[in-house]
Amino acid sequence: MDMVIPIEQMPLKGETILGGNITHVPGGKGANQASAAGKLGGNVAMLGCVGTDQFGKDQTENLLKAGVDVFHIGERGQLSIGIALFWLIKKEATALWLHLEQTVNVMCSI
Repeated sequence: MDMVIPIEQMPLKGETILGGNITHVPGGKGANQASAAGKLGGNVAMLGCVGTDQFGKDQTENLLKAGVDVFHIGERGQLSIGIALFWLIKKEATALWLHLEQTVNVMCSI
């Protein structure tokens, strides 16, 4: 899941700044590619696992809406989806933080 926060400028060391409204965007390299191919009419299926939290549900729903076969996406309660936090500075995204621990360390069987 990508989280995007618009800001005016990068904070200086120790500085606190205010950002705009946060936007949650289902994403990830593989999911983005599958979604794009599905929207173009390709025969696409995604294989993987998501958590049973709202982010996992949003990710699966987004793929389904794009025409991606999600039959092989499993749900696991202990799994949390990877998070990328982007600060959007004057309409240019800068990735600042990734949380992949659960996604990388948890294996599931489908």
